[in-house]
Amino acid sequence: MVAATGLELHLDRRADAPLYRQVVAQVRDQIVAGTLRPGDRLPSERSLSDSLGVNRATVVTAYEELAAAGLVTRHVGRGTTVLAPPRDAEDSFAWAWSETLGAGEDRPGLHSILDGIGVTDRISLEAAEPAASIFPVEAVRAIVDDLLTSEGGRLFRYHEAEGISALREQILARYRARDVRTDGRGVLVTSGAMQAIELLVRTLVSPGDTVVVESPTYPGALDALRAAGARLAPVPVDRDGIRTDVLETVLARTTPRLVLVVPAHQNPSGAVLSEARRADLLQLTRRYRVPLVEDAIYSDLAFDGRPFRPLIAEEGAEHVIHLSSLSKTLAGGIRVGWVIAPLPVIERVARLKQHTDVNTSAFLQHIASEAFATGLVDRHLETARAFYQRNCEVLTQALRQACGPAVRFDMPRGGMSLWCRLTLPGSARDFALVAQRRGVSFVPGDAFAVGREQDGGFRLTFSRHDPETLRTAATRIGEAVEDFGQRPVYSRQTGTRPLL
Repeated sequence: MVAATGLELHLDRRADAPLYRQVVAQVRDQIVAGTLRPGDRLPSERSLSDSLGVNRATVVTAYEELAAAGLVTRHVGRGTTVLAPPRDAEDSFAWAWSETLGAGEDRPGLHSILDGIGVTDRISLEAAEPAASIFPVEAVRAIVDDLLTSEGGRLFRYHEAEGISALREQILARYRARDVRTDGRGVLVTSGAMQAIELLVRTLVSPGDTVVVESPTYPGALDALRAAGARLAPVPVDRDGIRTDVLETVLARTTPRLVLVVPAHQNPSGAVLSEARRADLLQLTRRYRVPLVEDAIYSDLAFDGRPFRPLIAEEGAEHVIHLSSLSKTLAGGIRVGWVIAPLPVIERVARLKQHTDVNTSAFLQHIASEAFATGLVDRHLETARAFYQRNCEVLTQALRQACGPAVRFDMPRGGMSLWCRLTLPGSARDFALVAQRRGVSFVPGDAFAVGREQDGGFRLTFSRHDPETLRTAATRIGEAVEDFGQRPVYSRQTGTRPLL
């Protein structure tokens, strides 16, 4: 017998019904009876198998049957959760919003990253987020004190959707200093880069439009494009950025609505667009008259301190839309991003933005403006780059020692994450489940992919933790590698299931 979260199971080993069938039947009965309610979380596979005294494969099979029946949902990092009752259940059931809302697309996305924020039962290497330990608390406190003294309640007024004028001018001045021509271009302040992507997608993409994306790429962009009904055309990325030879073939065969790239310290691969491919990318998108969206959120995080030259700095880049944010340079919670684009684009996106949040937090905009004006952003970048470079070196060295050839990666030249490839048989999503039981979590490659092309990859972030925590995480990943290598591999011929 086991009792947890309202779940009670009694298994009869003398019965004709297999044990996993008994688990399925009893869980279903308790869902129908209302003992288990929508949103209740079932015990983990390991804890339930230990409590019942059965092989973990028994519980895995039972949970798979329950998921196939639409009774539960399973997610890495969130476990197994009860859904709505079957339609033939009694009317005594509580209201089930999951049934009212209907079935959503059950695939990894941005939630695969955000689910790891705030966890305490494991080391989470999921979110690419600046370290709280290096945040310039006193400098920001001084800015806030000065603003409250000089502006008072005016800090909290409504502002135009495009952003407060002081911040927009600071942003444009920063780009002019990097040889970007800003005449004919405007800037729109957004609530982080994710809102910038969402607004651009809603402005430019209609259902059925083809959009070219890198593979792997940022899950939030994939989420926004799928929600817009776009058809995604993935183009592979290697160490030198997007494969422009493959891109040319895609552009010749389709009529894309836009191309979306992360050219510097690409998320998650860490790739940096080479000079040759930079020229090819601009030339191809001009020739095929396809707007190019440049997500430059990591461009200032090069370990050598040399920021990536924006694509909009080149001649003939009138078709390029640039976006960035302070969420990676100062703090994830400072939701201040921006779009730099030709004025017609800015005007259209600004009108759409007014229907979502009226304006980005005026208080945060004033802080951001002063952080630029006082040089705080650039001073903090020096600290952050050194911190992330050290952490990257610590994590990669520890991984080599703990995992050997089972985990491969290229050393990134900046950014916050390490893209890894698993050389053992099996998917990285299954490996992530094994690693989580060892007390460490990360995002499997399918969250960064259009289809199944990244099943063997996974991303580890090194930005949030201290070196000792990263060494511990690497040790746990090494233990997970050993566990994963010893599991029985699924065979269609024998029906053997992996013991996850």
